[in-house]
Amino acid sequence: MQPRLTKATLTDSYSTKITVRTHTFLADEPLELKGNDTAPSPMELLCGALASCTAITLKMYLQHKKIDTDEITVVVSMEDENEHQKRFVRSIDVISTMLTEAIKKRIVEIANKCPVHKMLEQHNIITSILE
Repeated sequence: MQPRLTKATLTDSYSTKITVRTHTFLADEPLELKGNDTAPSPMELLCGALASCTAITLKMYLQHKKIDTDEITVVVSMEDENEHQKRFVRSIDVISTMLTEAIKKRIVEIANKCPVHKMLEQHNIITSILE
């Protein structure tokens, strides 16, 4: 697997253009942090990554189990746990007429296996190179 490349270019104030493969989107800071509030903040994007990865992972699992869903909604908030740690609170709502108590229990187990969840709960290494 090739490394995933993401490029961020700072343009106006804190507004940042992010390019991933053929996709371009923005990140910014809210007005109270002296940004222009033109896009989600990097931390909000991180919460969005966890929420979307969870929803996609659950959809794949439920499709594999042939469980029809009308909608899967995942809401993630982040709060300071202590000086060096954040707490992500994830609320999952799966709308389906096919959910049993056993499947509901399994949904939480599967949510905890989404790749972003697994990455966030580990200690990672970041190497910085000044060009």
